[in-house]
Amino acid sequence: MATENAAAVSVSIITPEPLLTLRDIERRLRVSRVSIWTWRRAGRFPEPDAFLGRDCHGQPLLPRWRESTVAAWLAQPVAERPVPPPAPPRERPKRRPKTKAPRARPRRTKAA
Repeated sequence: MATENAAAVSVSIITPEPLLTLRDIERRLRVSRVSIWTWRRAGRFPEPDAFLGRDCHGQPLLPRWRESTVAAWLAQPVAERPVPPPAPPRERPKRRPKTKAPRARPRRTKAA
């Protein structure tokens, strides 16, 4: 029995857990990528476990999630998933009072 456990451990170390792309998650959850990024930004979806590559400004590209991360998130009941605090209300910018600009030319009048 000890050899079976040792073999299982060595196999799990050799074969890394697959990383899911955004497209893989879209297909599994049947939602758009916009929904996934909106959930992530709001704190309702787990952060990516890895990023592959960087753009010309050094920003990370190609997010990847471990299959276990997404499975654990799906296993949580919806009521227990983290819900971010509501955003504070935004202040509306104050409007400037309307001023009438002086007319450059006098109005035309109809000739009788």
